[in-house]
Amino acid sequence: MDIHPAPQQIVQPMNARLVVMMRPSEKAAIERRARSLDLSTSELVRRAASSYNESLSPEQEQALGALADELEAAVKSMRADLKGALDAFAEYQATKSQPIAA
Repeated sequence: MDIHPAPQQIVQPMNARLVVMMRPSEKAAIERRARSLDLSTSELVRRAASSYNESLSPEQEQALGALADELEAAVKSMRADLKGALDAFAEYQATKSQPIAA
């Protein structure tokens, strides 16, 4: 995505401000990144914001769905395994506390 206006577009002055609260360490990291790219911090943030796209492609949606299905199956299996282990432990505890018959 090209963030620079086309030559025929009227370029508006950049005089609007946006205040973004963040930790000092985050600000320092953004400033370092901007310097490493030889950009102003404002330009780096503008580029990052304009390239951000929260919608997913159909392929990404499909991959996410497959991962969600795998996760759901894994959680079900883990719960069953945990229940089995807890049942076995309870049975062990019950037999351990019973007196040994002579």
